Amino acid sequence: MPMERKDEHGHELSEISTFEAGTVAHRVVASVECLVKVAQGDGYLKDLSDALSKFDLLAVDQAVMDECKLKLNPEGAEPVTKESEMPFTAQLLVALVLLVLEFGDAAIKLATLKAEKAAQEEAAAAEAAAAEAAAAEAAAAEA
Repeated sequence: MPMERKDEHGHELSEISTFEAGTVAHRVVASVECLVKVAQGDGYLKDLSDALSKFDLLAVDQAVMDECKLKLNPEGAEPVTKESEMPFTAQLLVALVLLVLEFGDAAIKLATLKAEKAAQEEAAAAEAAAAEAAAAEAAAAEA
């Protein structure tokens, strides 16, 4: 979604600033802000646009998922679903949020496995380097 409308048709990201606090659409935006770690302020729409374009599901952790769920569906509020009534811009954003919530646990597991594999490879490389250094030191001592 473009930050600004290119012609008289279509939608733009700035439409989110018209959502009233407490509405379903506003809760969706708050949840997206949590996911992409953007706060309102100067350059907010550009920051949000950039963060959305660079969003990586594998960078989401459990704390972010929990906060996102809480902002999307606070206690006592009607749960947000893809069928909830909201402006088109919010419908696009809620699609992202719901996909993240659905696949987030699997992404967290995958990211954890990748990190463990990288740590194992790093440990193996360090062990090989230490063995090579010990062998070189032993060869130098014999000479």
